[in-house]
Formats: sequence, structure tokens, C-alpha cells
Amino acid sequence: MGDQLRVVVMNSFNHDYASAFRASLARLGLQADVIDLPNIELADLTPGKVRHIRHLLTPSAPEQIVIFCPGIMEMFIDGPHHSVHFSGYRAWHDDRSGSVLPHPWSVHAAPPRAAIAWTEKPALRAGFMGSIYDDAALVRLGRRLPRLVKRWLLTGRYLRHARMTACAYASGLPVRFALAFPRVEALEALERQAADQEDFDVRIIGTGGFTGLPDAKARYVDEMIASTYVLCPRGSENFSFRVYEAFLYGRVPVIIDTDMVLPPQIPWRDLALIIPYDGLDGIAQSIRDDYERTDAARFIARQRAALDLMQELGTGYWLDDALGGIVRMRRAARETTSAGRLRPLSTVGSIGGCDHD
Repeated sequence: MGDQLRVVVMNSFNHDYASAFRASLARLGLQADVIDLPNIELADLTPGKVRHIRHLLTPSAPEQIVIFCPGIMEMFIDGPHHSVHFSGYRAWHDDRSGSVLPHPWSVHAAPPRAAIAWTEKPALRAGFMGSIYDDAALVRLGRRLPRLVKRWLLTGRYLRHARMTACAYASGLPVRFALAFPRVEALEALERQAADQEDFDVRIIGTGGFTGLPDAKARYVDEMIASTYVLCPRGSENFSFRVYEAFLYGRVPVIIDTDMVLPPQIPWRDLALIIPYDGLDGIAQSIRDDYERTDAARFIARQRAALDLMQELGTGYWLDDALGGIVRMRRAARETTSAGRLRPLSTVGSIGGCDHD
């Protein structure tokens, strides 16, 4: 079925997603034409590059199934029968044409359990280390907007129009951080609200970026281990790597829900603390409430479950289930199409019509 299944995968600067897809397809016994796309920095995205990708997503035969994974880039393009992302927006997500999957890969190695295990109730500590984006022009603008406008922006509806997004990048408009303002708001709110609470330790460290150097990685790990709760507000995408890195270190991720579609493979309510974006005024109290109602045994059990989860995600079963399910669904759709021709169940946006590459 190699000529009937095409998988187009965009890698990132530090993750080879295409290899994970190839391994999953091999476990499923599915032959496929897997096309590797090199990482594209958002600032380098042009309408011409989008048109090239869309060409790759066009089936070469009526019976061909095309699956697209744009890596961590929030690139929503019509053309493939199914898209696989690591983030999504509830306002317009459609399970029939797209899936949101976990991102268990990290540049940080899994630590020995004995080195991070809780044996008693940990202290009330919340931490964050990474880019804050407080100096980005669009973040500063976003923070000044009325709350109603902010909530509308956080549905990410403009991302459905890939042509418009690509034209914005090609024109030099720095839209990459347009939706990153909740990160600054969440971190500032927590620091402000916890300032007068002597037994609430909050440590926010802005790094201005991640170099990947050994010293930076070691410092990040130390800060992760020192925390009980890890703040995981969205950044450029509607999810954060920190969620899975918090699980990797057995810590409790604090997710700021900005219209997120979370992968269904994870028992979020058991392992994470989810705070709605409109609940930032009470973020410190929400964390304290979770802390006070969780005894030592529950903290230890929650940590063990998070570490077990990351081991399970490392097997790739979730990707096998997703790809196998997509192929079965599309084959069934083809069989029930009267013309015998496979068509996408829904389309998102349109490409083309921009004069410059």
C-alpha cells in the first residue's frame, strides 16, 4: 500500500518526527511514502513554501490517503485527508480531519526515579524557567487589548488561513508571538498573588531562549526538580513542551487553558492542574487549593502515575493507534463514497493568491 499512503512530516530543529512516523508505520505493517520536510522557521515561511507543501499534500491518485504532520508549527492547510498536530483549538477542531497527539520527546533525559521521587509531601513551590516573551511587540499589544478581544484571538481562527499567515511572515510582520501574551500574564499574576504568602515559594526565571548547551540543560533540570508545580502556559503554539517535561520529572504541570485541545491519551484531571485563562485572577489560590487537598500519599501516587505515563508514551503506542485509526477511517470513508473517490471530510482555509514568495 506504499503508493496508496503518503505521510508528509515536517521535522523541527531538534526532533526527527519523520523517524517516529516511520517506526510506527513499520510496527503497523503499513507501507507508505514518507516525505521528510526540513524545519522551517516561522520567520522564513513564505506563500511559495506553503504552495510547495500544499502540492505535496495533493493525492497523486484517487485511492491515495495523505496524512500531514507539520511538526510543532501551527500550519493548518487544506488538502490532506488528515492532519496530525501537537496543539489545537476547541473553537474549530474537527476530529474527523485532525488529531492532536502528545509530544513526549525532549532534549532532556529521563532521570533515575530514586533521584526525583517524593517520599513525603513536597513543599508548596511553583516554578518556570524559559522564554517569557515580555519584550515581544505583539505580546505587549495583546496585553493591552480588551478581555473579549483577547478571548477571541485565543481561538486562533486566523491560523485557518495559511495564505494570510504566510503573507504576514513574508512581509516581516512578527506574528509568531501574537498569541503568547497569556504566558506573561500568567507568570506575572502568580508572582503578584503569591508575594504576600510566606509559605508559597514562586521562582520565575526568564532565559530569553534555550541554547541547548550542557550548562543550560543542567540548570533547567535543577529548576524542574526543585519545583512541585511547573507553570506551563502556551508560547508560540497552543501547548507547552514543559507539560511533558514536568511529567518526565514527576512534577505537576499547571496548564493555562487557552482554548486548548489536549491529547485524549492522557488522564489530565488526575495528573495536571488545569486553570482556565479567565481564571488567572485566582491562579495562586487554585494552586494552593490543589496543594492543600492533596496529601503525601496522593502526591506520591500522582508522581508515580506521571512517570509511568512517560514510559508508556515512549513506546509509541499512541502514534500506532492514531495512524492505524486514521487509515481505517479513511478506508471506510472511501468504501462508502458512491464515486469510489476519497475526499477530505472537511477543509481548513485556502492557499494562494499572494503575489510574492
